[in-house]
Amino acid sequence: MFPHNLRLAPIAALLLAAASAAQAGSVSDADVKSTILIQDESSGAWWSLDVSPVVTVDAATGDISVDASLLSQAQVTSNVAGDNGQWSTSVVNGETVLSWHSMTRTTAGGPWATSVTLGYGGNVDPELNYALRVKNNGTTDKLVTFVQEGDIEPPVAGAYNVTSQVSGVLTNGSTAGSIKITPNQPDADADLIAELQILELSSDGGATYVNAGVDVGQAANVNAAANQLATYGNYIDTKAGYGSFNYWRLTTKFKLSGGGDQADLTGSAEITAAAIPEPGRYAMLVAGLGAVGFVARRRSA
Repeated sequence: MFPHNLRLAPIAALLLAAASAAQAGSVSDADVKSTILIQDESSGAWWSLDVSPVVTVDAATGDISVDASLLSQAQVTSNVAGDNGQWSTSVVNGETVLSWHSMTRTTAGGPWATSVTLGYGGNVDPELNYALRVKNNGTTDKLVTFVQEGDIEPPVAGAYNVTSQVSGVLTNGSTAGSIKITPNQPDADADLIAELQILELSSDGGATYVNAGVDVGQAANVNAAANQLATYGNYIDTKAGYGSFNYWRLTTKFKLSGGGDQADLTGSAEITAAAIPEPGRYAMLVAGLGAVGFVARRRSA
């Protein structure tokens, strides 16, 4: 799993968050779906990447990873005629990452209009995690939507704790100016802040959802010299709840400024059944509260 104090690999290398040891789980490949939608704000061009067939899960460990041998099964649709882009994979710190870039260029002979890199660390069920790099070589903002969803395994029934986090690094492009990342999802947890990453829970296999109340990520606009880095986050939220859920969806959506600006983000969500104190611990807790009350009464006497 991604630890909550995530660290990115140096920006000179492809991004990848460190993975800890995974525990046994029963999630299958079909249970995890990942899609990326990239839209250019000025031209209206868009590319939709379905990488679900390339994402695999180790049935023995629950570890989510990218299988390079399945690369040909990744699907791309676009409103740019003849531009399904180009895929590649590489290995970073022992983990396979998946990369894609458009064939459309910013100018004749110029850089690709957009590119993305996606990787996963170890997974401890039930957890969703990702490491995502997006680069915008265009001159205007690009809207990026990344969705990861799947079964909660084992399902949650009763009291639970849920945690969500996102953090990363922003890199300025080829010229001095600002790096801007703008969350693009409405406020859903009543904190009056637009959301970069939201988590939703479902009790009917994804037919309907409720917001988990741990939405994270804020806008950032940082002036920087060419190729200078700026830290994004760490944003983290936790919440206790009660209910029965068997499916969930993590949606990361933001606008990224152009001119070669790059966003490297790592995010995760984790849900676990709330620990129930043993009867002996209940007795100790009650006794402790009683002692505190007794002391308070003596002081007020």
